Amino acid sequence: MHPVVPVGCERIGEHMGFSPDLFFSWDHAFETPAELAAVLGEKPEEHAIVLLPPHYDFFEEKQGVR
Repeated sequence: MHPVVPVGCERIGEHMGFSPDLFFSWDHAFETPAELAAVLGEKPEEHAIVLLPPHYDFFEEKQGVR
């Protein structure tokens, strides 16, 4: 989805606590979030994520586009 909605996809990676270089790397394309945390040298249970407010929308609708 990244080529179609890059800003929304990058927000997902940021909220999961991963840089775009890591999150969208083909070197890690099939790794789970726990495995990505390990790549950073972190224990999965200690990896920090950004909490979302209720009904948060990663993909904002542009005016005139549906």
